Amino acid sequence: MKRLLILPLLALSLIACEKDDDSTNNDPGNNGNNNPSALTNNMISVGTDSTSLNKYSAYVATDVNTNKTYFDIFIYKDDVLDRKQYMLLHLTEIPTASKTLNWQSGANAPGAIKADEFVIYPKVNDKRWFGVYSVSGYETTGTMQATVNNGKLTLSYEDIELADEFISVNVTERKKCSGKITFLLSDLQGLTTTAQTLDLVAE
Repeated sequence: MKRLLILPLLALSLIACEKDDDSTNNDPGNNGNNNPSALTNNMISVGTDSTSLNKYSAYVATDVNTNKTYFDIFIYKDDVLDRKQYMLLHLTEIPTASKTLNWQSGANAPGAIKADEFVIYPKVNDKRWFGVYSVSGYETTGTMQATVNNGKLTLSYEDIELADEFISVNVTERKKCSGKITFLLSDLQGLTTTAQTLDLVAE
């Protein structure tokens, strides 16, 4: 049966219109050869470019392709309308204990993300980066470490290779992406179908 390539829904209507742009060591949160603890909190990087982030808008969304809910978390710097620096994160479950999440497998619709999976779409210096999808599924692999401590959830990932296009045949550039973001766990647990604007916190 022919596989449908369904572009992921994005957090806000303005983003939805936008078109621009595994190997691990003994640390389960490390997707490369570096120590994730060396990552700077509330910062994301693409190649040698990086940006700090400090706020997020999030809600419980319903995927029109699967009719299942997921968490749509749009993380940005200062102004939600500034589209030059941000990261979109999709989850279907908020971790309440430390664990390792894997890049989404199978269908690419956000409602098809499994409990221990994630997808990210970082944008740094006005250029957006995607997990790469082909007719056989996601080519992109990688892990994200969820760390729960003192009522906070820190999500960190390192050296996940993303590309300048979503569909594999259109890709012209790939770069390693890393980041670490910290939330108040209670804020995420209180999300509803109405979007809330909240602050990131110190690790």
